[in-house]
Amino acid sequence: MSVSASPGESTIPSEPIPSEAKEPVSSTTQTEQEGPKKRTQLPYFVARNNLNNLGVYHKQKRGGNLKLTLVKNGEGDLYALKKDIRDALQLREGDISVNMVTRQIVIRGHIKMQVFNFLHTMGF
Repeated sequence: MSVSASPGESTIPSEPIPSEAKEPVSSTTQTEQEGPKKRTQLPYFVARNNLNNLGVYHKQKRGGNLKLTLVKNGEGDLYALKKDIRDALQLREGDISVNMVTRQIVIRGHIKMQVFNFLHTMGF
């Protein structure tokens, strides 16, 4: 089955591929076959945006001297979410606050990846 071709041409085998060598195509992934992860019912929810990303952002104030991390699109009991983030990331009470007007959690420091990883492990 050796076919020589010039560099610009593609090679097509003259014999068909045996059917047992082909893998069956499945419409479900491995994680869908295992079933959803069981998690406890949480009093809060963090929604994703139109691009399916979590709403965790960096912000700078005071000419770049004050670095903040914002968690947007929070629903439910944001104070419980604040407590869970504070406990998981070992933050002080003054480093994290809830803005109930904008429904955002404001954290001092640029810790976007730590917050994102926490939310991902919680199942959001």
